[in-house]
Amino acid sequence: MATAQRDVSPGLRAARMTRRALLRTLAVGLVALTVSNVAQAQYPDRPIKLILPFPGGEGEAVARLIAPSLGQHLGQPVVVESKPGAAGNIAAGFVSRAPADGYTLLMGFSTIFEINPLLYRNLGFDPAQLAPVSLVAETQFVLVVNPSVPARTVQELIAYAKANPGKLNFASAGVGSPLHLAGELFQSRAGVKFLHVPYKGGGEAASAVLGGHADVLFGTISTSMANVQAGRLRALGVTGERRFAAYPDLPTIAESGVPGYNVTAWHSLALPAGTPPAIVARINEAIVRTLAEPDVRQGLERAGVIPGATTPAEVSRRIDTESKLWKSVIERAGITPE
Repeated sequence: MATAQRDVSPGLRAARMTRRALLRTLAVGLVALTVSNVAQAQYPDRPIKLILPFPGGEGEAVARLIAPSLGQHLGQPVVVESKPGAAGNIAAGFVSRAPADGYTLLMGFSTIFEINPLLYRNLGFDPAQLAPVSLVAETQFVLVVNPSVPARTVQELIAYAKANPGKLNFASAGVGSPLHLAGELFQSRAGVKFLHVPYKGGGEAASAVLGGHADVLFGTISTSMANVQAGRLRALGVTGERRFAAYPDLPTIAESGVPGYNVTAWHSLALPAGTPPAIVARINEAIVRTLAEPDVRQGLERAGVIPGATTPAEVSRRIDTESKLWKSVIERAGITPE
């Protein structure tokens, strides 16, 4: 007996094909999700790279102090790798283009997120491609003068500058550097005018003031205070909102007669945008534990920075707030993008 063939309409046949395709898509998605979840659960299973934008300076000291303990808390070595150049943009671009799998971290500095986008027409990367993880440490600067400058306090410096317009110059690590912008903000808030002399790096700027070729410097605490203690420079105040613990007798600039003056820079960890939240949280937890270790904290403090972890959201809010401040300072000082 012949078997009757069922007449299946084209519409029903298409519907069945659509359902099969949907089921295949769901199956593939579930497999991918399972693989992703397994990978995150096993993270990390190989060494992690910590990319350093500024070798040889404070950033390298911070990176090498935290890397061993961070690796211990993550269960894999954290290897510091330098990629210098373009004011940190080369390192930031490298990390932004890396796979978003948690194996490439940026040892970021605040200028990369807040100042570089305002000063460079072509960064070589999109800052939105970097996802903050946590602050690691904050650093203040210190206002120092050559001993020939007749000022022993911030107020005396302001008074002398107002009585002698155009006589004092201040050295910086280059146009748009944190040391330059700290000086520009000071002039604006204090109502004085210095002649800005940019140098190729903080070392050259400090040498200029030490040699009497420049009068004023907003310098790093670790380098400047060694010269202050040796009598080669005179310190007038620190730039943060609180006194620096290692030098409690040195007042802040704000309490010395420039209300609201507060300039700090910071080091942070960042990942490529799109890194799974579970991995971001894992690294954040590890840096919190790392910075809680007494040996790590003491090492960072000796390096002239203040250790402290935050949430990713707190880093993002800080970038937004401080970017607005530096934008106004740059515009007021007439600094143009390169």
